[in-house]
Amino acid sequence: MLEISVVERTKVTGKYELKFVEMREATATDSTRFQAIIAYQEGMNLRGQRTIPSLKQSALKFDESAKLMQKLGDKKEQGISTSEKGLSIQMTGDYDTAILAYKSAIALFDEVKDYKNKATVLNNIAFIKGRNSDYQEALFYLHQSLETARFGNNEARSV
Repeated sequence: MLEISVVERTKVTGKYELKFVEMREATATDSTRFQAIIAYQEGMNLRGQRTIPSLKQSALKFDESAKLMQKLGDKKEQGISTSEKGLSIQMTGDYDTAILAYKSAIALFDEVKDYKNKATVLNNIAFIKGRNSDYQEALFYLHQSLETARFGNNEARSV
């Protein structure tokens, strides 16, 4: 038996039976996805150290994960890894490079209609713009973030 607990209190928790219908050898795709997940987790662990060298290494790990996800054709996960790369770079203070990573992530999120992650990335760009005293641009990106989040919420309701 496997006990499953759910974060949202409105969801029912309980015991479920897990049945393996098919056992198979890992495919090349499975191996690539696993490598991407490991690189992503290493990036998170390195970023948690919060030193400039570890943040730079973290960005490299997220880039590795993004490239592996690109190889798999998983644009959403590629976008997530790319946005995490941007955050690690942002934390080093290299704002221009962080914005480039964020804009790459936005393009990927647009392709897969991932409005939640796109809104978060737009908000990150707004933060950088505000930090650089470019308040008009910060407001522009905040407005885009808000509109994207609203649009995403409306899309979710209509499904």
